Amino acid sequence: MRRQRSPILLVHPPVVKPCEPPAGIARLLGALNHHGVPCTAVDLNMEALLSIMKGSVGPTDRWTRRAVRNLSTNLSRIRNRDLYQGIDRYLRTVQDLNRVLEMSLPSGDVRLSLVNYQHRELAPVRSDDLLRAAEAPEMNPFFPYLQERLSQIIESQAPAMTGVSLNYLSQALCTFAILGFLRRTCPEITLVLGGGLVTSWMRRPGWKDPFTGLVDHLVSGPGEQVLLSLCGIDDPMRARSIPSYEFVSEIVPAGRPFQNGAVPAMSDHASSPPATPDSRHGNTYLSPGFILPYSSSNGCYWGKCAFCPERAEGNPYEPIPVCEATKEVRVLGRKTHPVMLHILDNAMTPRLLKAFTGDPPGIPWYGFARVTTHLADEDFCVALKHSGCTMLQLGIESGDQSVLDREQKGINLEVVSRALKNLRKAEIAAYVYLL
Repeated sequence: MRRQRSPILLVHPPVVKPCEPPAGIARLLGALNHHGVPCTAVDLNMEALLSIMKGSVGPTDRWTRRAVRNLSTNLSRIRNRDLYQGIDRYLRTVQDLNRVLEMSLPSGDVRLSLVNYQHRELAPVRSDDLLRAAEAPEMNPFFPYLQERLSQIIESQAPAMTGVSLNYLSQALCTFAILGFLRRTCPEITLVLGGGLVTSWMRRPGWKDPFTGLVDHLVSGPGEQVLLSLCGIDDPMRARSIPSYEFVSEIVPAGRPFQNGAVPAMSDHASSPPATPDSRHGNTYLSPGFILPYSSSNGCYWGKCAFCPERAEGNPYEPIPVCEATKEVRVLGRKTHPVMLHILDNAMTPRLLKAFTGDPPGIPWYGFARVTTHLADEDFCVALKHSGCTMLQLGIESGDQSVLDREQKGINLEVVSRALKNLRKAEIAAYVYLL
């Protein structure tokens, strides 16, 4: 029987924090599905980490024996809300999971955790080392699993093109191992590489492509239009006229395929992944339920910070109208039943924050925000709490006003002080970033 080809395979490679599905791939998935392009998306990050955890373990010191013995229990605990009531139990659970990952590796060449991947000899910032990872993918500790899983998907879906999303340095060596394996075993497949890290590389002054012969197409910036163009669709912008309540694949919104980043679990779109007995209610991520990532904008509305890559790379600010964003969040919440909404914007605008206070999403939420005079208003912070805000991530960067002024940060330390006090009174956590 002749197989029907799924022209595009989208891959999210290890290793990144495995708490929620990847938003970037879902944006691509939404655009492709809206235009009738069959595609398969798979989150290899969570799957690969689980495969390592359930492999053989090296030296059996007391800590390792305990961590291995409690592996299933810890995987269940980290998906249970009760664990998050106390920091000590949470830290011990994460440390035990990391211990299993660390001690499951056959050699000391790689340091592996739930959030990082480091090789003793290969550096993700050197193109020669990335090419070495591609030339010898079997050096990667995930290789046995990746080989089996990718072969399974390719056999069932027969993709003509594979797009890999590379956003963090912790993914780079594994990404190139995947690219090397695909180039060696399936030379007929067109390989496309994009993502935030690739964009940063390509927008550096004097950039020259060192990956010719391995990767067919490198993508800088959003990849929707590039993938659609490669599929012979020359008018991708027409998708913007679709009503915002029209969704693709039951969950991914099609109304804003080039901006909207709300996503389901990737396994909903992949060929059946191996069963994971540790999953609860369909959530295979290490979180107490499905976390819904959502982006209401590209770029940053401030866009002036001297150190910011958004400014250096010339990324434009492209927001979804606030009224549409709040409606889409509510619809997505009803469809996906998340335990948490993660706003992915570089900085939520004061207008969006205010909209949430008057029209709450109905889901606990958190995200990045700038310290503005709005947060210096105690009543406004209380209203944010009532809207479901559990935490704001704030880039304060420095405690010296002259440094902030030279950075063009656009914030005042007196306002920062009042804002932090108000958030504490409102019982909203503040995750503060300092340079």
